[in-house]
Amino acid sequence: FDFTEMNGNPIAESKKAGKMDPKSALRKLQAQKGRLEALKEKGKEDRVKEIQENVLWESALSKAEGQKLKDDEGLLKKTVKKMESRKKSTKRKWDKRVDDEDRRKDASQKKRTENIQKRKKEKKDRKIKKAVKRGRAVPGFT
Repeated sequence: FDFTEMNGNPIAESKKAGKMDPKSALRKLQAQKGRLEALKEKGKEDRVKEIQENVLWESALSKAEGQKLKDDEGLLKKTVKKMESRKKSTKRKWDKRVDDEDRRKDASQKKRTENIQKRKKEKKDRKIKKAVKRGRAVPGFT
């Protein structure tokens, strides 16, 4: 054994490379399908069959190694749709939370200003009352 060598386990590396989010896996699958269609249109049927056979072998070997394959287009579309709907719902919930927070903040600010105004008015009324009591201010002229 030579531990200074930095060659990792090829199976583990291929497992890491296989991790792909459903959106990009779907895009990759559709691109591959498009390339095969283009080759078919050009009349290279034998090349298309060869590529499809290679893909089948690769997927069979990957499954034998225990890798999870993301090659079912219908399932990938379903997963992407579910992810998008979850994303929309969380965005909606967050927006609602932000709106509620703004409303609560506005209400407390309004209450605060009302209380300040009320306190000012009460203070003024007390001053006037005191002045009237002492005979300094004549009611109706202040």
